[in-house]
Amino acid sequence: MKEYKIAGVAPGSIAQEMGLDAGDCLLSISGQGVRGILDYRWLTAEEYLVVEARKPGGEIWELEIEKDSDEDLGLIFEPGTMGEDKRCKNACIFCFVDQQPPGLRETLYVKDDDPFQSFAVGNYITLTNLDEDEIEQIVKYKLSPMRISVHAGDMELRKMMMKNPGAGKLYGVLERFKEAGIEMHFQVVLCKGINDGVQLDNTISRLVGLGDAACSLAVVPVGLTGYRQGLYPLTAFGPEDAAAVITQLETWQARLLEEHGRRFVYASDEWYVLAGCKLPTYEKYDDFPQLDNGVGMMTLFEEEFLDALGCSKDFVISGRQVAAPTNPCKPGISAVGAATCRPQTRNNDNPAPIKIGIVTGRAAGEFMGKLAKRFTQSYPGAIVDIYIIENKFFGPGVTVSGLITGADIIAQLQGRCDGVAALFIPENAFRAGTDDMLCGATLKSVSAALGVEAVKGASDGGEFCHQLLACLRAG
Repeated sequence: MKEYKIAGVAPGSIAQEMGLDAGDCLLSISGQGVRGILDYRWLTAEEYLVVEARKPGGEIWELEIEKDSDEDLGLIFEPGTMGEDKRCKNACIFCFVDQQPPGLRETLYVKDDDPFQSFAVGNYITLTNLDEDEIEQIVKYKLSPMRISVHAGDMELRKMMMKNPGAGKLYGVLERFKEAGIEMHFQVVLCKGINDGVQLDNTISRLVGLGDAACSLAVVPVGLTGYRQGLYPLTAFGPEDAAAVITQLETWQARLLEEHGRRFVYASDEWYVLAGCKLPTYEKYDDFPQLDNGVGMMTLFEEEFLDALGCSKDFVISGRQVAAPTNPCKPGISAVGAATCRPQTRNNDNPAPIKIGIVTGRAAGEFMGKLAKRFTQSYPGAIVDIYIIENKFFGPGVTVSGLITGADIIAQLQGRCDGVAALFIPENAFRAGTDDMLCGATLKSVSAALGVEAVKGASDGGEFCHQLLACLRAG
């Protein structure tokens, strides 16, 4: 039975409470030997477990533990053992991590390729660094759904794009996952002149051949920053290219919908913005299986925003009562944690409009402008300014809101926020659960530099609408 030396114990954790220390060895969990990180994470997800450990003097401890299913034990293992997450062994020609400027926080240069993270939080993995034992564990525990980066259906092309001979073993693994009943979502990062056109058709066809186990496929354009010196030469897609990709994918959607009753393949929002095409309607995204890949994000945000705007009650802005839109609220829509907006009066002899600022990237600039117009039509006492930030940090080819930096916001909005009651910055521009931005700036430092209250704008359209309404109330 394999043993794992404990390098440390997190303060205040279950392990510390149970008396485990650095230098102890983990022997088993609930009577089962631990073969690696997948075993460990799966077995410790139980609410009741028995941990067997050996003290340095040889004494064996059996610890009965009751906990919440998502509560970690707090054990830290020796480097190089199962405590390490899987790191990527590829050298993909399009890798975004390789295109980042120096000086960012260390974690932004980490290339993750961990199967448990794919299952637990939706990270995409390539399957190129799994050994036979790890594949067996995924099958044994039926880690489903899995999110898998494919990029090419032709295995020789996939090996070339990933610079890894192991990339050619993809379909054998996918078939085993299929037989185990594991659902799979896929992504393709499309590179002009490499895996597009006929190659993309081949990729879609091969994945559709997996049947119902293949749940969805997102096609996203390669992201190119200004830091590609010495990397594989890639060319950005233009508007005509984007329109051709959309036509190709929508042709596949129509065919698959007719033959299999589902669309399966989806273009990310960036294609429609680049091509200058209208976004697909809400129902064409089915159950929005690829939101994390930016597929349907704008359409869903608009739907949520307008639903919330339609549900708003009569509201008083700048000393006068303004009736909310008359369109009925759609059923089933709620804004968790949103402010409750009630009619109120304001004692102000000279009421002034309340000015709100919204920061966005170039890709979503026109889209956010249209939503702002709808909002001010409903609430004329509000002025909403859209601040489109050009990405100087990563380069002009990067236009998405999630890669906006505080440095660019500060540099481009100096002296432009006078009278702004609140400046909303997209939530996805911050590290999850923190106020930290990619460049090291924080919500607080942006506020201080611009002399305005900076606020994280919710990624849920309904919640964002209610944030704007709350700002009007406070104004």
